[in-house]
Amino acid sequence: MSDEIKEALLDGSATILTKLEILPLDENEDSVVLTEVNSVVSWDYEDFRYVKDEGFIGQFVARQVNGVVKNVDENFSMTDREFVLSFGVKINDTTTWFSLGNFLVTKVRDNDVNNKTSFESLDYTKKFNQPYVDTITYPCTALQLAQNVCSQCGCTLGNTNFTHNDWIITGNAFTNGESCREVMKAIGKLAYSWVRIGWDNKVYLDFTVKTTTDEYDKITNHEYYKLTTQKEKFGPVNRVVIGYKDINGEQTKVEDTISIETNGVNEIDVYDNPLVYNQELREQAIIGADDLFGLEYLPLEMETVGHPWLQGYELIEVKDMNGVTHKTIPFDRTIEYFGHIKTKINVTTSTKTNNEYTYDSSISGRLKKAEVIVNKIDGEVTALASEVDENTEKIAQLEINVDEIESSVSAKYDFLEEVEGTNQILTDDSLKYQPISFSVEGKSEKAEYFYPSDSLYPSDDLYPIGIVEGSCD
Repeated sequence: MSDEIKEALLDGSATILTKLEILPLDENEDSVVLTEVNSVVSWDYEDFRYVKDEGFIGQFVARQVNGVVKNVDENFSMTDREFVLSFGVKINDTTTWFSLGNFLVTKVRDNDVNNKTSFESLDYTKKFNQPYVDTITYPCTALQLAQNVCSQCGCTLGNTNFTHNDWIITGNAFTNGESCREVMKAIGKLAYSWVRIGWDNKVYLDFTVKTTTDEYDKITNHEYYKLTTQKEKFGPVNRVVIGYKDINGEQTKVEDTISIETNGVNEIDVYDNPLVYNQELREQAIIGADDLFGLEYLPLEMETVGHPWLQGYELIEVKDMNGVTHKTIPFDRTIEYFGHIKTKINVTTSTKTNNEYTYDSSISGRLKKAEVIVNKIDGEVTALASEVDENTEKIAQLEINVDEIESSVSAKYDFLEEVEGTNQILTDDSLKYQPISFSVEGKSEKAEYFYPSDSLYPSDDLYPIGIVEGSCD
């Protein structure tokens, strides 16, 4: 968009036009073009990139258009149609058109009394809701997988130069009926980017932030209707963590220690990516995460007199009524058309975090570690857990083979030093109807007076192999 057009939008000298081109259902039908002259009453265009409590990395959020049109005739219908949404900027006798892309109608409500139709629609993200079909040859790269998925959905990948585009994938990690959308989100997490559909209907993994102030869009305090800012900015980002959301000890991180000393921890978490299912892969994938370091922005809400050209990955500067400028990223944008253009900006963030990864301090004198390795490519799930107190170490392992659908639980208790008296071994966490085994061994070469108590017995529904004097099997 040229500077002349931007200026005309901001000073109100431009006339705003619009059109919806309803695409034909088949070759026997023609396109129908609806404009503000014959049908279009209003529309709202939403492009949201930030998901509450999850952030923006690895998100694939659909753009949405909701609108109202006058019915052209009694045979007119918006149901299950595809259309192209455009707006025009007319300066003097010249009109420049901008397409916001193609949209698929998902819901229609007709109002016979007012002869109007309200509709809701989504961009081509909707095409990615279909089940993913593994048709690629392994090993492949993340780029090749992204191109394959886009092709399945009838779309084109718009950029190829994302982080870890050359990541080697050795087998299919999506075997539980995942959608094509979920596969693209996993690649987005690997790339430390979002996944989005552009105005050209292509798919992009392109989260980058301009850092040169000359490139910022600068919004002065006479270019908005309303501005609400939060007191605290987010950032600068100085730690990125990848791993499993609900499992302590399964995280890999990279951090800027100098920035943390100065600013405290400002963290971005990227969790539950099936493409990085073990520690070795996470250590490889964390390389490149430091590209997010230094990212900072102020959460705010704003309604502007124009600015439909703003992009979710470009920093902007906003001057408040006190003349103070703030940097932010317009993650969530709404363009409203009602004969004029109004743009709403909403920038939110998760609460600042200063969490450190430590053991569970609520268990006095006891340290627990856990590691779950989910290898969907080879069809294996292994869970390792250890619990240490001042006297014993217990190591438990659960192994599940996905192909054979078998599992087993075992536990081993080692006495770390001399212990007298009675100790308990509990198997409350065992799997019902699965084999259980445990053993107790002394650390010294000879363990004397080591025997089960008289009260050792199985419950009514537990049947042990046997009890041997001097050991418990």
